[in-house]
Amino acid sequence: MKAETIIVRAQAAADALGIPLTDAVDLARKCPEVLVRAEGAVDAQIDVLTELLALKRSEVQALIVRTPRLLTSKPETLRSTVDTLAATLEVDVDTALRMALRFPPLFYLNPQPVREKMMRAAGLLGMEFAAMRDVVVRMPTLATRESVAFARKVRLGMRIARA
Repeated sequence: MKAETIIVRAQAAADALGIPLTDAVDLARKCPEVLVRAEGAVDAQIDVLTELLALKRSEVQALIVRTPRLLTSKPETLRSTVDTLAATLEVDVDTALRMALRFPPLFYLNPQPVREKMMRAAGLLGMEFAAMRDVVVRMPTLATRESVAFARKVRLGMRIARA
């Protein structure tokens, strides 16, 4: 790819995301696929995600800056993952979507291992799955923790909540 093409595409991404060119270059380092997308593709993906996620354009732009991989994700894959997360965790789709928006790696994690970790942590703490799920809904970052670390964090969170 020619240097001029790279600069044009980086500038197009910067314009679409409402960020300085230097930030778009940093984003491209994290997600080089940004630079191979045709002009207008970033803008189009923002429009699709705005509709799919029912967010304002500025919120989608900020989400993409935090999670550049969203630029290259197929909307139907994201939707399917959220639907599967909802079914696996026994929550409604809006709750699963809010969890993924708060912790974007949930858009890419296989929900079944997340549920298994939650069940093991619930067992370690002597909790029902529903109670553990309620904790994870409030703190979705716990979804990526190993069971023992997960249980430790939940225990700490419960102590703080009681205080």
